[in-house]
Amino acid sequence: MSVTLARTIERGVSTGDPLPDVYPSLARAQVHFRRGNLHMIAGAPGSMKTMFVVDMVRRLGVPTLYFSNDSDETTIISRLLANRVQRPTQDVAEEMVQMPAWASSFLRPMANVRWSFNPSPTLEDIQVETEAFAEIYGDYPHLIVVDVLVNVSYYEDTDHGQIGRILQFLHGLARDSRSAVVVVHHCTEAVSGHPCPPRSAIMQKRAELPVLIASVAVYDGTFYFAPLKNRWGPQDPSGKTAVSMHVDPATCSFREF
Repeated sequence: MSVTLARTIERGVSTGDPLPDVYPSLARAQVHFRRGNLHMIAGAPGSMKTMFVVDMVRRLGVPTLYFSNDSDETTIISRLLANRVQRPTQDVAEEMVQMPAWASSFLRPMANVRWSFNPSPTLEDIQVETEAFAEIYGDYPHLIVVDVLVNVSYYEDTDHGQIGRILQFLHGLARDSRSAVVVVHHCTEAVSGHPCPPRSAIMQKRAELPVLIASVAVYDGTFYFAPLKNRWGPQDPSGKTAVSMHVDPATCSFREF
């Protein structure tokens, strides 16, 4: 239903409200994740894009719905535990099986996040889970994560058309639910960039709908985050302008320099 702008303001506008800034370096670069908008974080294999998004979710502490269709429960839990106790993931992965009550006690503070580990969710599955979240909590999530884009189940004649349709759906979901939607995607290794892949490296090159597109990379213990497209701040499609922070893969920890 169409509305006037005056009426929209009177009833309250939450679309565009930024989520809390949990990384000061990204805030200084005017990188914000906003409700009612679609965002994309892309990287080559091994760029720790999922590890970064999970860390961001942990820090945010807002009502979140996370579709983890690429990483299973053991991977996610061991990473969160490793971060919490600052010990290597392989150690806590064994201990969480031997001492489930101990592991559970560290995860209770993340009760604000609901996880779906369906390996190939359809668009209908995503819609149903989002509506179920609203039914349980009386409001839509502030943040919805889809990790990764290519594992969402939807078929069209071409990969380009398929990815485009999924992004259209997620764009509409962000607008309708007034959630910040973050989708994790892949970059091709055939296009080099320094320190981060350029926008031309994003697979299927669909850049129309997200208000923020960032590519990420890791070199020698440093994690790089490059805003390739940023409707609300500076951008550099080449991937050469990047925010950097320290990363410890063993404990899945990110720390500002």
